[in-house]
Amino acid sequence: MNVAPGNEERHERDFLRRATAGEAMDRPDCDPDRLYGTLRRFELTNLVLTRYRLLIRRHILADMRREPGRVWQFTDLGAGGCDVGRWLVRVCRRERLRVAVRAIEQDARIVQYARQASRAYPEIDVVEADACDPTCWGAPDYLFAHHFLHHLSDEKCIPLLRDMECVAGRRFVVSDLRRSRAAYWAFKLSVWVMARGSFLYEDGLASIRRGFLEGEIREMLKAAGMRHSVSCYRLAPSRWVIAGGRGVPLSGEAGVQEADAPEPQDRGGNHG
Repeated sequence: MNVAPGNEERHERDFLRRATAGEAMDRPDCDPDRLYGTLRRFELTNLVLTRYRLLIRRHILADMRREPGRVWQFTDLGAGGCDVGRWLVRVCRRERLRVAVRAIEQDARIVQYARQASRAYPEIDVVEADACDPTCWGAPDYLFAHHFLHHLSDEKCIPLLRDMECVAGRRFVVSDLRRSRAAYWAFKLSVWVMARGSFLYEDGLASIRRGFLEGEIREMLKAAGMRHSVSCYRLAPSRWVIAGGRGVPLSGEAGVQEADAPEPQDRGGNHG
């Protein structure tokens, strides 16, 4: 699925294959002011565009409410500035649920930012580590990977999905980008206004080009050999969601479904 560097420009134009170009904010010598500006803007763009709150409410909070007295372990892979973890803690505080968030991020600069931003949240432990290494995940009830998969090569995505299924005690949820010309131009025309002083514009476009087509998602799920129930569905705008685990019944079909707002219905598959 990856493409040789000499052909990358052509494939970035036609979106047939995943691009391999990295993102500016991942470079160790990038402008730190623009890096932190990007992290601050992520809080708004994640809220508006990614619908991570819907996913956590649907797949994780609904399950947590079954045992309100338990301390639930939530691990966020590639946590960035930790806005997801802070929101989850605030919701749990309001609902009197108990949660311990383990936010894993490899970039030391982003770790420093996340720790500072989360200083009023003792429930959050920001860990500087490779999020692809399951030995740093702890013993999570829930594993969450939000816009993390597209940073990886195809070869790294498959073992990550397999490890997430094996390690998650209850549920794992992966949300990432669906690659398309429409998504690319919609982002290009809408986000430039808020992108000044950050890498949001160029890195967002690069991320979309590194996103996934339906066939690629199917191949990854097949290659990962999921043992438990897995659902995969589209979520507007231009997202894929992969949800699985052994804690709560899901669809038994490890295929792509035409679902958006409602959770896919259980069709009696293998629930582990």
